[in-house]
Amino acid sequence: GYVYKINDNLLLKFSYDDDEAKAVNKIVGKKLNYVIDYHKIFKLKSKHISDNFYIILMENVKTNKSYFKGLFDDLFSSFNKFEQYQYKKSQSFLNWEDIEKHMRSGQKNKLLIQFESFINSFINSDKIELQKKGKNALKLYNFMFNLYTELGKYGLNFYDFWEGNLGFRDNVKLVAFDITSKGGIKIKQELKINENKIIKYNDLLKEDEQQDKDDKDDKYWEDKLDKRFYSEQFILDIYPDRPEDQYIKYFNKDFT
Repeated sequence: GYVYKINDNLLLKFSYDDDEAKAVNKIVGKKLNYVIDYHKIFKLKSKHISDNFYIILMENVKTNKSYFKGLFDDLFSSFNKFEQYQYKKSQSFLNWEDIEKHMRSGQKNKLLIQFESFINSFINSDKIELQKKGKNALKLYNFMFNLYTELGKYGLNFYDFWEGNLGFRDNVKLVAFDITSKGGIKIKQELKINENKIIKYNDLLKEDEQQDKDDKDDKYWEDKLDKRFYSEQFILDIYPDRPEDQYIKYFNKDFT
């Protein structure tokens, strides 16, 4: 999807992803511990949009992909060593999906307990590098277990979790966003908007997407404004000269 920053606390996202929209709709308005706050979600109704098109008002959190990638690298590196250890021990193959499957159950079974113990052996090592790897791995592992458990209470099974879906709430607490999952709820709330505005926006997207197909490398994106520009233009067209702190107020009304 395309994201437009409203202010330091709020983002406005445009999404074509049905699974994301339905998942968000199941937790919108709820205060979760391991997921950002989703304030509003609407399906945009227009005869000029063939695909489902959703507008999501959500919490803005601080991201740090390089740091989060480091957490993932350390967790998967720890798992690879655990996998080798398990194979030598039992001659049976293990993959990451086995770990995730049990995490999603919300119960720490024998396999998870063994994996945690293996990570802790790094933390208890006398090597500083191994200690750091173990602490990072355990931090992300515990977060994932708690995240999957929390979403599982709503019947959601987050299947697109990576370093790009993580952020810091209040610069401290880890939270996930861009929740994609089966088991969500269909969006009934619809927004109607000025058709002239959506024609303009939709044409820009079609032009952009076609150009994307024509270009075979990433250099195109370096030479052209990001798609987020269009999201910004769309919002500015709909809400000209309105202060940012009024967005929530107007989100309770139809776009006109």
